[in-house]
Amino acid sequence: MKGSFTTRKGALYCIVMTCLCSLLATGCASKYGAQTTDVHYYPDCYQPIADLRSAEKSFNTTMVMGTTMGALLGAVIGASQTGKAEGALAGAAIGAGAGAGASYLVAKYNNERDDRVRLASYARDLNADVNSLNRVTAAGQVAYNCYSAKFRAALEDYKAKRITRAELDQRYAEIKSGLAEASAILGSTLSEADKREAEYRQVLILREIHQCTYDEIAQICSIDLGTVKSRINRGRKRLRKILLESGNFSAAGASKKSFRKCSRTGRAFSYCLWSMSSRA
Repeated sequence: MKGSFTTRKGALYCIVMTCLCSLLATGCASKYGAQTTDVHYYPDCYQPIADLRSAEKSFNTTMVMGTTMGALLGAVIGASQTGKAEGALAGAAIGAGAGAGASYLVAKYNNERDDRVRLASYARDLNADVNSLNRVTAAGQVAYNCYSAKFRAALEDYKAKRITRAELDQRYAEIKSGLAEASAILGSTLSEADKREAEYRQVLILREIHQCTYDEIAQICSIDLGTVKSRINRGRKRLRKILLESGNFSAAGASKKSFRKCSRTGRAFSYCLWSMSSRA
């Protein structure tokens, strides 16, 4: 009898430890990857990503808690009914399944309720139909758009001498990291061609829209002067190709004068630059 009790106690102990280990592991691995952004200047931009992480953690915690409690209760009932370790294990398996099922329904309901609230807000930010939005994609896009806008604002503040160069660097580091996280959530794993397009777009925006000097661009992008000139030249050729294809540019060769004139169109030029990464 004593041996049987010891066996049951050992089985229950193993079950408890397994459940606790599963519970402690909750939140350690995220499908969105690890947080890499040190949020300081732009918490509003990171909030959509933080909300996604919070919702994921809440869902996982609810699932593990329900499964754990179901397994423990099932183990106790199985052990008391059969007086054997096998009964405890069988009861734990049945209880874990029941607990997981019930927890999933609760977690799913809470997620869907939270999604409705978040999507309504994202739809306003993106000027889109809420029924056409996906929670994850919308959150990533809102964060990406916010960081992009903050990047332009930070450049304007620097050129107007409202912030120092050191602060611009700090802001840019946060923006760059935030954009990387948002891009990862959007699933935009860039190919080498995509990366080059992004590099061209970045220097053209700095040069043609924000009127930064080559030296300023080199400092902001942490690249040498030769690379700045090369990217601007190649970016202008790429932009000219896009404009020619859309019928908004003459067949004459790209020139600084032409691009200065184009930059005065404001929104159209900016849209073209931002479109570069999505054009074939």
